[in-house]
Amino acid sequence: MKKLITFITLFLFISNSSVFSQSTSVQIFLFDTSQLDLSAFLFDNNLSNQQRILQVNITPLGKKVFIEGVVSWKENLNSNFIEVATFKTNSFLSRSFFNDEIGNSEIQFAEKSANSGIVDRIRNIGKPTGQVEIKIRVFDERNTFLDDTYETLTFENPSQTIEITSPFPEEELNPLNFQISWSEVQGADYYLINAGYKIDVNQSDEAALNSGNPVINNYNAGNRLTISTSEANVLQRELVEGSRLVIQVTAHINGPGGGTDIYSNIVPVRIQSLTNTISGNFENNSLNEIDDFINKMVDILPNPIIDALRNSIKENSTPNFQVEDEDGNIKTLFEAADFIRQLKRDGKIISVKYLK
Repeated sequence: MKKLITFITLFLFISNSSVFSQSTSVQIFLFDTSQLDLSAFLFDNNLSNQQRILQVNITPLGKKVFIEGVVSWKENLNSNFIEVATFKTNSFLSRSFFNDEIGNSEIQFAEKSANSGIVDRIRNIGKPTGQVEIKIRVFDERNTFLDDTYETLTFENPSQTIEITSPFPEEELNPLNFQISWSEVQGADYYLINAGYKIDVNQSDEAALNSGNPVINNYNAGNRLTISTSEANVLQRELVEGSRLVIQVTAHINGPGGGTDIYSNIVPVRIQSLTNTISGNFENNSLNEIDDFINKMVDILPNPIIDALRNSIKENSTPNFQVEDEDGNIKTLFEAADFIRQLKRDGKIISVKYLK
């Protein structure tokens, strides 16, 4: 009985703990970022003009916690996320707070670091481009992980845009020569063209463009708006017939911190297979000629022979049909048709046999 009471007491204790305990959660709420300065994401201590861009909400309130944060930046679709800044706070009582309170309230930094090269580039750009990712992790005072969350902001390029006007997406191009054209960007010092093979239908256009062995590798077109693949030094290697290709043009504008790059959309295209096309056209033309010849012979040759000719053509995917005269000279089908019809008119055809 004593064991049973102990068990019931223990069970009630565990049950009550699970009912009344409350797990810690963290949320991020973002404000209007249309006029945002990217330096606001750096959580600089005592930065007087730091913008209020987000609110962090930790529940339940009044629990002793500390947080770790990582701010990463992806400049464009063709780049990867790069850590811009990391920080860790001292412990504080959980509550809701804004980004400009970190380091300027009881929520103090325990440690922080920043990628100075990326920070300088962000400051030179001024307005946000690409994507910014903010990650927050919450720990209790015993360093036990409690919860985490993140938000990713995507910004349109605030400056001009560039668009590939030729070729069109999924257009079939001649491997021997085709043109790449794009829209003008005011103030662009030069344009760079890149192209790469898409080796798999499941491969993204971005991955294909950044894979090894590019077909066009940062070809500098100067201030021109059109290039031809037949020009010297444009192609790094011959185009593979029947392959898939992705193309992108970059406009570079000189300026502080190395200037600004504006990227066009990535255009996927197909490269024609000239060998198959030539072969296919030859085959189709041959079949048409044979079919015309047989139609002209309908009123001359016996039906069994006409049927046998048609069946022979259907059974053989590659045409192998020719006409020879009695001296072994090969005649075109046009010549053979006229000759046979003349013989018919002159009454000189004695008999006709079909030899396979």
